[in-house]
Amino acid sequence: MIDVKEKWSAVSSDMGLGLTAVNGLNLSVRNCWHFYTAGDSVDIMFHNEDEFKDGMNRIPVVAEKCDILILAFVLMDTHVHFILYGDMDSCTHFMHEYVRRTSIYLSSRYHKRNALKNIIVGHQKIDDDRYLKTAICYVLKNPVSAGLPYNPWDYPWSSGALYFRRTGYW
Repeated sequence: MIDVKEKWSAVSSDMGLGLTAVNGLNLSVRNCWHFYTAGDSVDIMFHNEDEFKDGMNRIPVVAEKCDILILAFVLMDTHVHFILYGDMDSCTHFMHEYVRRTSIYLSSRYHKRNALKNIIVGHQKIDDDRYLKTAICYVLKNPVSAGLPYNPWDYPWSSGALYFRRTGYW
């Protein structure tokens, strides 16, 4: 595994963090991806609060195993969204491993083999800072867009609070 200073140096360079932002000019971004599952490809991924908690706990375990960074995420009852930083193979592996582990959990809990066998996984490359910000906003606003009674920073199954809460809250 890469050490944290090396990883941050790569992130800083790939995301243009050392460059001065200029109004109207998009900065190039490398190694960022929006991965998601289609909400209409399965009936349900998370049935209740305990399953959402298990889904949340699965995220850092799989992310560390795949050596990627998660920039934003949301878990919905029928689908998930992740904004990921890492090479394409590692991010693809993260997404498939997350879905695989979720399927195993559901299969063992509900005695249904291959619970997420038909789930559709998609991805989009993020190549500039504007699209990165737009994708993060899209992910964090997903519960609100679905009509759930939450602000993006209050939905418990997302990274929204990490973006909007004051320092020290998380």
